[in-house]
Amino acid sequence: GKLLACCEGGPPVEMDPATLATKGEVVFGSSLPMGFSAHSKQDPRDGTIYTWGLNKPPAIGLSVAKIDKNGKVLNVTGLPGSQPFPEFTLLHDCAMSENYLTFFVCPWILPSGKALRAISGLRSFGHSFEWSEDRETWMVVMRKSDLSVVHAKSIPSFSSYHTCDSYEEDGKLKVLYCRLRGDRTDLERMFGDMYEAKWSSKHYNDLHEMTIDIA
Repeated sequence: GKLLACCEGGPPVEMDPATLATKGEVVFGSSLPMGFSAHSKQDPRDGTIYTWGLNKPPAIGLSVAKIDKNGKVLNVTGLPGSQPFPEFTLLHDCAMSENYLTFFVCPWILPSGKALRAISGLRSFGHSFEWSEDRETWMVVMRKSDLSVVHAKSIPSFSSYHTCDSYEEDGKLKVLYCRLRGDRTDLERMFGDMYEAKWSSKHYNDLHEMTIDIA
């Protein structure tokens, strides 16, 4: 029953639906130790919400949360990373099927030199990330029931903002996701001034389907 402005780098902020005036941060339960994704997923069967975001500083890394339809926080767990030590990475969307959440963490990394400026508020988190040519994309599949990790592995790197859908068929998980054709930095430059943007095919995505054998 509330209009929320959401970002994986911070808490949800309630807005007046008529004037769009800011009304303040929304607290779920005692609090969520993380941001609240712009693309959180709500299970149509029972209203459960699944969301994720950057951990609140000084903590580092990403967390995933499960919230019931009344706003009660049921579970919060860390999303395993591809590196031995936690780090800030960019995660904008996920795919939800009947029983699973699938995350693609593309190799957009927050360098240590820019982390302090982002944490202190001198620069936005979103504009502080840099593409790593040495990393692959990190894929994590979690059970919705208890947020346990079913599958976590590196796959060939790609840049993506959004997933499309996922579904289960004959014991396999089918995930539809978008892959950017060109360079995300160039895409961000186009977003920076939409009136002067010169669009080309490299600024668009292709839709891919991945099959994951859960067994």
